Amino acid sequence: MRRLALPLLLTTVLATAAACAGSSPDTAAQPASPSPVATSAAPSPSPSPSPDTASYEEVCAGRTQPMTEVLTTVVLYAGFAHGNYQGGDQAMKRVLGKLKAAVADYGTYLSTALKGSTDAKLTAALTADVARLDAWSKKIAASGTDYDGKVYTTISEGWTAFSDSSSFSALCAA
Repeated sequence: MRRLALPLLLTTVLATAAACAGSSPDTAAQPASPSPVATSAAPSPSPSPSPDTASYEEVCAGRTQPMTEVLTTVVLYAGFAHGNYQGGDQAMKRVLGKLKAAVADYGTYLSTALKGSTDAKLTAALTADVARLDAWSKKIAASGTDYDGKVYTTISEGWTAFSDSSSFSALCAA
């Protein structure tokens, strides 16, 4: 089962990355003046979309960092669960904590974008994804301490289900 789950997870990761790469705005179409985020030397958290001026491109581009954190942490957890990395239960417990924080950050981004959305399509997509992410977060919290069993299954199946049915990702990829 595990030999089958990891390739499926990695395929999902690559498909999600490809979808995200295709949804970023064309840099040639951006205005000549640099944005403050592009000129900053230090990494900063994703900007929250402004309530009245958030276009699809801005909101979709802003999701990249928090979604990538979730994705990276899911893949890291899978590596520990499959024995690709050493550390056992203690390492998986630490990564699980990071995953919970990353999921919360992504949920915060989606909720903030939802509050600022005036577009009906965007609002519907964000509402659906906030609900899905919240449900997945609750399943992760309730999965216990069977780190390479129930927790891994909950993370793997939950991320696959979330990324495959994400209304917001579908809207951004369109």
